[in-house]
Amino acid sequence: MSFDKKRTPAVVVGAAGACGLGMVRSLSQANVPVILVDITPYAPAMHTRFARKVLVSQLAGPSLIRDLLTLASTFSTPAVLFLTSDEAMLTVSQYRSELASKFRFTLPSHSCLTFLSQKRTFQDLAESLGFLVPRCVRIRSADNMDKLADLRFPAVVKPTTKTAAYVIAHFARGYKVDTVEEAKAKCRLILGAVPELVVQEWVDGSDTDRRTSICAARW
Repeated sequence: MSFDKKRTPAVVVGAAGACGLGMVRSLSQANVPVILVDITPYAPAMHTRFARKVLVSQLAGPSLIRDLLTLASTFSTPAVLFLTSDEAMLTVSQYRSELASKFRFTLPSHSCLTFLSQKRTFQDLAESLGFLVPRCVRIRSADNMDKLADLRFPAVVKPTTKTAAYVIAHFARGYKVDTVEEAKAKCRLILGAVPELVVQEWVDGSDTDRRTSICAARW
């Protein structure tokens, strides 16, 4: 695709999921020059014709920051930065002072992001603020699976954070389970790949009626 260096570009970090591709399509429809950054040319969104593709060595950590700064040196104006993963978001947040003059982005405080990016701390924060959230227990080993008896089923089993081992094993984002025994079996399967799981009561219905459903489940 042609790339107009005189216009403010958008840099989308992460092309593996639908989120990256959706961002590219939406931005390109608004005639925004898009640069798509990823570690592999085989990621789904890297096949789009609506973006310039840039390969980097990592999508998190100091290496990502170095590659972003190198990319920024080719711009005549700071680019708008879009992040598609928690890992990239937390990295940019941690090094925000180094990137602030090179990219345009808005983030809450780093401590707030850290709380919100992990299911465990997000649940604690939501409960402490009195939000209506489904009940949830944390499972770290087979020794504390008795906590599952405190929940009403069905429920959903999810990792608190997605490790490399979790991704490599091609586990899903979450698993719906209908009974305590099914939940125990799923936890035993996944615990080898992550240090901790959360099991949360399932809320039926569409997004428009979840508030009512959560209230009923919670109280």
